[in-house]
Amino acid sequence: MVALPVLLWWWAVSLSPVVSLPAVQSASAGFALTVLGAAILLSGMYALWFFGKGLPMNAFPPPRYVQEGIFRYLSHPIYTGFVLICMGISVYTGSAPGFWVVTPVVAAGCAALAWGHENPDLKRRFPDVSRQFRFGVPPDEAAAPAWYHWVSVFVMVLLPVWFFYSAIGWATGLNYRAEWPVALPFPFLPANWGAATIAGAVVWVLAAPFVAKTRQQSRHFYLGSLAGGATLLYITIVIPSTAGIHGLAIQPDAPGHFGAIFSISWFWIWVAAELYRKVFPRFRPLVYGISLLLTLGIVQNSFNPVLNFFAGLTSLLIALYYPLIWEFLRKRAEWVANSWQEWQFGPVRVINHGFYVGAAAFMGMLLAGALAGEAYVLGTVVFGVIGVVSAGLWGQLVEGSDKLKRPFGYYGSLAGILIAVFVLHWMGLNVWVMLALFSVFMPWVQGIGRLRCLVNGCCHGAPTNAYLGIRYFHPRSRVCFLSHLKGKPLHPTPLYSLLWLCLAGGFQLRLWFSGATPAFIFAMYLILNGLGRFVEEAYRGEPQTPVFAGLRLYQWAAAASVLTGIFLSVIPVAWPALDAGLSWASVAWGLFMWAFVQFLMGIDFPSSTRRFSRLT
Repeated sequence: MVALPVLLWWWAVSLSPVVSLPAVQSASAGFALTVLGAAILLSGMYALWFFGKGLPMNAFPPPRYVQEGIFRYLSHPIYTGFVLICMGISVYTGSAPGFWVVTPVVAAGCAALAWGHENPDLKRRFPDVSRQFRFGVPPDEAAAPAWYHWVSVFVMVLLPVWFFYSAIGWATGLNYRAEWPVALPFPFLPANWGAATIAGAVVWVLAAPFVAKTRQQSRHFYLGSLAGGATLLYITIVIPSTAGIHGLAIQPDAPGHFGAIFSISWFWIWVAAELYRKVFPRFRPLVYGISLLLTLGIVQNSFNPVLNFFAGLTSLLIALYYPLIWEFLRKRAEWVANSWQEWQFGPVRVINHGFYVGAAAFMGMLLAGALAGEAYVLGTVVFGVIGVVSAGLWGQLVEGSDKLKRPFGYYGSLAGILIAVFVLHWMGLNVWVMLALFSVFMPWVQGIGRLRCLVNGCCHGAPTNAYLGIRYFHPRSRVCFLSHLKGKPLHPTPLYSLLWLCLAGGFQLRLWFSGATPAFIFAMYLILNGLGRFVEEAYRGEPQTPVFAGLRLYQWAAAASVLTGIFLSVIPVAWPALDAGLSWASVAWGLFMWAFVQFLMGIDFPSSTRRFSRLT
């Protein structure tokens, strides 16, 4: 309780030379946020002590499930209050690192702790308790919405997403844009239609929650808005020019430098239109007509109409069809999980899952060459070889397999970085550039490698329901012959990991191209990977993973990864000159890495009794 706030304060101060985004400063707003956060946090602690008869501590949780006090409204008031305090202090002091880095990481850490430990622990200890909160997802019921369902949509979804969307667009606009908006030629719209459409769109969306006739309709609007809004925030971070900041407060004396105070994406218009269509089916043409006019006005007056349109379209598709998208991904994952094939050539066996990791290594080499140039190609090969060998040694040490099998552990490759750093320094390469390069291509390599995990049956999930789970049937899968969970729906944890790694990979590419320091890029890889892995581990079902003090071994490793990233992020390392560009050397060494990785992870000698000779 003392060390964590001190660490975060030190982190925010030490990041000042590294973070170049503008500060968000307001003494009154910062004070209000801090007081609000403290009130929520203390209310949660009091409720756990008074009603739960225990302390507000994860290690020693209260013996009674608490649904009284502030827990009637919020599922995690202590975490919510703490995040608001961090944001409030950052705004009060005008700390750009505190607002843009420390507070988001704290929020993500709280979410990871809730999803990766607290929520599963509550379900185990209180399996019969129905967890419903007024400020949360409305229930799937036909009853009329209550007042708190309306408030929940605004407090939990619309206002936070709109605030951060506008803030990100404002901040990145100051850094990335240098031109006035280019309006699309819609001659039937007046020239000053932009401000009117923004105001009209805001009213159109804000009125939508109040017309819902059932809690089920409120639920669909809530979840669709949340899914689409989160998608939009991510796209805006990774591709800043997609932000739809509109010139409501442009400073005319500084072309390209603007102070827009609010913006809204057009996709919200159609999410609201879907609700209007359900409630007023007879007025469908009118609903669609109004939505189209508002959309044209907003897109026309955005700073990059084309990118803004496709960002909104992506968000809209996810907002409306996320259940279908998930079902498609789940079925594809189940198909991959049961796609084991093998070919015997004398004593040699080739397994199809090795092609995934081989192709991933090849793609990683191409990406590294394109980003850093030919000078770092050989260093990437050395880095990769040491990482794969270290992963194999870690698998033997931690997984506890017998001498005939070849497991691989990801954290072994991270431990191998310590060896690789000395070797790369001896080779005369810039170690920080190599670490940053590793941080950019590794999420994509890991993500593709998770397809091998699906086929092999390693890293599999714990039992769950049929909507989330995938079933394994192939007798070669570790799920069937080692865990004895054949045919049972299991959490598709490799798929969870793949999706998170793709998100992290896009963010890492953004950091690389935006000029973040090499140390910061490497640090964010450790932080993002650690946060994702902490949650993923909570839903794994491998029996051989040891548990210490209530957390799985790799959850402790994930926490250590996050802390290491925090300390490394403050190192102000300068970039050397890079001769970026793909070369034939990258292709040739990429093919070598493909063969090397595929041999280790996809080819074995099933009849041999030698050490490391078999994969299964």
